[in-house]
Amino acid sequence: MPIFSQWDEAYRTREYEKLWGIPYPSQELVGFAAILPSPNGKVAIDVGCGAGTEAIFLAQCGFTTYGFDQSIEALKIAAQRVKNSGLPITFEKANILDIPLNDQSVDLINDRGCFHVIPNDLRPNYAKEMTRLLKPGGKIFMRGCRDEENERFQAITRAAIDTYFGNAFDTTPVYPLEMNDGTPSLLRGSLVILTKR
Repeated sequence: MPIFSQWDEAYRTREYEKLWGIPYPSQELVGFAAILPSPNGKVAIDVGCGAGTEAIFLAQCGFTTYGFDQSIEALKIAAQRVKNSGLPITFEKANILDIPLNDQSVDLINDRGCFHVIPNDLRPNYAKEMTRLLKPGGKIFMRGCRDEENERFQAITRAAIDTYFGNAFDTTPVYPLEMNDGTPSLLRGSLVILTKR
């Protein structure tokens, strides 16, 4: 897992655009948002929001949106993108395992590539924090690496979802997904939707 200073450098030099940045919201998020009930009065957060592309999309859909990341440089880019837009969105530096929002205050958590950088020993903490934040019936829309041999990421597998989220969430199957991560090849990914009981 890259350390935060490496992430900051990638955003400062715009190298992230070649590695994981996307200039538009992922098509799987667009499709998911299209089937959701009205977002009026609902809160969404984007964990590991990076330069804000998907958080901005959620705000454009009508969610009151928060984007959290550890990288100050990423958050600077995200804030500049929405400057003077009037969108209902806040970007803030935060540890994803300790997000500064109230218990059961969130309707939707967007996770594109966050859970898969959480080491196995911290995955229970991640699941506990997401559980704390979500209202009953709230959802996590999660995508990340599915390749268990990948040296950079911790795979999102059926076993991982059951282990860390099984006690508090109902889940869809873990679907295969080809994630465009900005490189010439695609990241072999997983997609799963978790609904808090």
